[in-house]
Amino acid sequence: MNVHLQQCSGNKIFFVVPIKSVYNLPGVVFFDEDGKKMSLQSTKKMNKAYVLLAIAERVQAAQEFGITINSEDIKNCEKFWYNQIKTDGSFHFRTTGKIFSLGYGPKYNIVQGTNMSIAEFAQKKRKFTEIQIAARDKLRSKMFRFLHCSIYHIFATFDKLQETISPHIAILQNHFDLYDEEDEDAHNLQNLGILNVHLCHNAQTELKHTECDASYTIISVPDQKNKVSGKGKHNIAKFEFNLTNEKAIMIPLEVNTILVYSGFLLTHRQQIRNLNDGVDPFVNVVSYNSEKLFNHLMESFRREINEESRRK
Repeated sequence: MNVHLQQCSGNKIFFVVPIKSVYNLPGVVFFDEDGKKMSLQSTKKMNKAYVLLAIAERVQAAQEFGITINSEDIKNCEKFWYNQIKTDGSFHFRTTGKIFSLGYGPKYNIVQGTNMSIAEFAQKKRKFTEIQIAARDKLRSKMFRFLHCSIYHIFATFDKLQETISPHIAILQNHFDLYDEEDEDAHNLQNLGILNVHLCHNAQTELKHTECDASYTIISVPDQKNKVSGKGKHNIAKFEFNLTNEKAIMIPLEVNTILVYSGFLLTHRQQIRNLNDGVDPFVNVVSYNSEKLFNHLMESFRREINEESRRK
C-alpha cells in the first residue's frame, strides 16, 4: 500500500493512501486532492481520490480546554468503574494495563424492556455516598468534555473532516435516543457518531494489529503529572504505525497530543517505555466504534422497524 505522508504547518502530520489501494473496502471516507470530502458515487468517475489514514497533532489542549486528569480522578475510576482488561493476556491483542469505559458498547443479549443489543458499560454498584456519586458524575462529565473538545479541535484544524470520524454510526444513531440533551457533551458526541469514551491507565498492546472498526479512532493525551521515580524513570508512551515490515512511524504521546487514525487500514499498537508502577501512570483518553457495536446497532434498528410494522 503506497502511503503518502504530508506535513502541515506547525505540529501536524497526516497520512493518505490512493483510492485504488482500498476501493470497495467498507467504512472508508474519500477525499479529493484539495481535501474535500467526496461521495462514493463521485469516486467511481475519477482516479485521484484518497482515504485519510491518520492525523497527528500536538496542541496546547490542556490550556485551551482547561481540563486536567489528576491522580484523584484515576483513583475514582478504580472506585466507580470496572477495568475492561482481562488479566489472562487474552484481551485485545495482549493489551495490559487498565481501561475504564463509559458510554455504549455491544451486549450479547437484548437489553430488557428494549429492542436493543447495546447498553452502557457497567459501573460498580456499591453503596456510595452523595458526595461520592457527585464525584463520579463530575468525572464522567470531565471525560466526555475532554473527548468533545479534542474532536472539535481536530474539526477546527481539518474542517473538511467534519462528521466523518464515525459516519455510519452517526447515521444509525438518529433512530435511537441514547443520551438526554441535558447531557450536553455526550449528546453532541452522539450526533457525531461517538458513543463511548475510555480512560486508559498504563495501557499498552503487545501485538501489532489492525481491526475491523466502524469508525476512526481518536486518542487524546490530557494534562497530567509526570512524576519521576528515585531511579530517574517515568512512564513514556508512544504510538506506533507500521507502514511496512521495515518502516514504522513513532508518535510520542506527550501531553496535548491528539491522534485520529483508521485502525482498519493502519497496523498499529501503543507502547510504554520505562513502565514503572511506582510513579504516576500514563493516561490517555480514547474513543472508537467497533464493527461489533455497529452490527448490534444495525440489528437493534431492524428489530425496532419490525416492531413498528407489527404495531401498524
